[in-house]
Amino acid sequence: MFLVAMTVLIVMVAGAIAVDLAAAATRGQSLQNAADSAALAGVQAYRQSMGDRTEANSDDEAAAVSAVNALLEQNGIFDITPGIEFPDVVNDTEVKVTLFDDDVGYLLSGFTGGFTGTVERTATARFERCEDGCVKEVAIPPPFEAVEAPGYGDGYKPIPVDNRLYAINHQSGSRAGTALQITCVLRSQREQTNDPTRTTQLCWDYSDGTPRAGVSAYPSGTQPVVTPEMPHAAVAGSKIYWASSTSTGHYLFCFETQTSVPCSNPLLLNGNAHGYGQVGITIREVHRGGGTIEEDGLIYTFTDDHKVHCVIPGELMIRCGGYPKPTSLGEIGFPANLTSDQNHGSSIDRIVDDQSSRIYSTIHIDMVSGGIPPDTYGGVAYESGTYLNCFDTSEGGGACIGFVPLKLHVDANSFSGRLFFSRDGSGVPFGICSTGFSREVDYNDMSAATEISCVDLDGNDDPTMENQMAAFRNELATYNQAVYSSAENARWGTWGDPHYNSYSNRLFYPTHRVHSAVICWDFDGGSGGSACNEGLTRATSSGLGPTQDYGYFSEGNCIFGLGHAAIFWAFRADDIGEECNGSGKTTPITPCNCGGNLYWGTFSFDVSVEQFEAFTIEVVDDNGARKYPDPGLPPHDLLSMGDTIDLNSIPIEDANQRLWVTVAVVAKEGMDPWQDGESSQTFTIEIDRMPRLTD
Repeated sequence: MFLVAMTVLIVMVAGAIAVDLAAAATRGQSLQNAADSAALAGVQAYRQSMGDRTEANSDDEAAAVSAVNALLEQNGIFDITPGIEFPDVVNDTEVKVTLFDDDVGYLLSGFTGGFTGTVERTATARFERCEDGCVKEVAIPPPFEAVEAPGYGDGYKPIPVDNRLYAINHQSGSRAGTALQITCVLRSQREQTNDPTRTTQLCWDYSDGTPRAGVSAYPSGTQPVVTPEMPHAAVAGSKIYWASSTSTGHYLFCFETQTSVPCSNPLLLNGNAHGYGQVGITIREVHRGGGTIEEDGLIYTFTDDHKVHCVIPGELMIRCGGYPKPTSLGEIGFPANLTSDQNHGSSIDRIVDDQSSRIYSTIHIDMVSGGIPPDTYGGVAYESGTYLNCFDTSEGGGACIGFVPLKLHVDANSFSGRLFFSRDGSGVPFGICSTGFSREVDYNDMSAATEISCVDLDGNDDPTMENQMAAFRNELATYNQAVYSSAENARWGTWGDPHYNSYSNRLFYPTHRVHSAVICWDFDGGSGGSACNEGLTRATSSGLGPTQDYGYFSEGNCIFGLGHAAIFWAFRADDIGEECNGSGKTTPITPCNCGGNLYWGTFSFDVSVEQFEAFTIEVVDDNGARKYPDPGLPPHDLLSMGDTIDLNSIPIEDANQRLWVTVAVVAKEGMDPWQDGESSQTFTIEIDRMPRLTD
């Protein structure tokens, strides 16, 4: 009996201990969960109360205490008074919560005469102090208005980088100290300054504070005699790239817009020197290549030995593996152009089909009087004219399979071979067209000599496309005839570069400065498109005089133009007679360091959404590769996809990594979202972190 009694007692005590231990563990876990949640809520309220201040006060502590108590009540804890401390007295980033329960109610209390157990739990939560600049408010500028950028010479085409517009001039060295410059204007201000000494919104100043039109585009010691006429430039990150020839070879040059200096080490593409001063070679033909373009984060440029060069952009320009490679002309053995033969090919144009990664380019094969016999190069016919090439950048790159290069125009003048895609009503390319001249020009009939030559994407001749664009050809012919006054001025009606605007599905073509105008072609206008030259007379003037445009670029519904008169201006793509109602902003961001951890952060927008008909956002890296939204998807639409964007899922390689955030907007008809000031529409880039538990 004694042994049985002792056994029962031992079993009962053991059971009570087990139950009490389980109760203590359960209570401890409950209190720990409550302390964790309370500390996180407390530090969140603490930080919000502090705002931008770096030192906390009693009001901030009171906000934290209130948040802790409210969270405990939500968790059903009413009978415990929490201990609340602020242990980080240096940076004011921490809240510590202690919960002490001295009446757990153990079963063993029945054996011990009323003994009760105790459980204590603590939690500390912290918001890491972030480095300065982790929160950035960015103002979206109002639509651009016309501004003069008085440079030194013609040859300007607009090159957008961040919120600046750049242009490279091509004038020769006869204007000492003024030639071979790059110019820049700001487009973040709505009105020109009232300062009478500053008549433009130029990016740079002289030491005395007066505006400076331009700085050198080339590093010392490597300047060409002239920059290519209306050079084709590519942009990767903050750098502008273009090709030009010197007395020692053909180079790829670049300009760093962040420091406003030319890159110190241009890349030698080949040893083919310029043809400056060569008999029979005009100033427009001295360069040995061009056609520079960016595709999938790489820089491509073409040379007149029928090769394409690929370059990896960066601090140092590096050749892509396996390059240079032959274009389609090179593949069939077409002879390179040689200045020793008094002929030269240059003034290359190029367009890229992003769907197929194909680059289509033109090259001019010039011939002097008498020509070169067809059998000079091993029986290969060598005919003057404007030729079309195709190069495929995908899968290592190479001449387009199945594409046979062809001569688009008999005339090899540098004003032949301006390229554009023929598109359907959805904007999808289905053909390539080129403006130029059908024969050695009869200066008494410029209209008859003007032509548009079209082929399909595989290079097959397509007269149907040409016939559908007859009205467009006739407009070009009219201006070719209008600017004619002598052989010197002939063929300038097809002077500028065609530009496609995806917002309106329209093509815009600038004519020569003698008769400044813009010709518009609408691909939505039925079979083959239709003319859209509404407001043509207004489009010839910016309020500062005839614009004499050479080229354009687009942002949404806004077309920016620049030309011989060095006037930057803008007009609406859907109505070329009206001022631009679109705007945009490109902002670089780097990861933010918060307590040793790197974050991209989030965007939030403080805008009058109801006043915009379009508001899109996209994020790319230094090479132009899309990081948000995913490639292949349309940009983030603020009007339908929400006003908060979280970038923290994008991998971070190092603290120097950079992303570029582009916001494009279009105001609703008749509304002015910026009527309350230039900074009334903003977005904020901020490290929106959740507080973390430290113990």
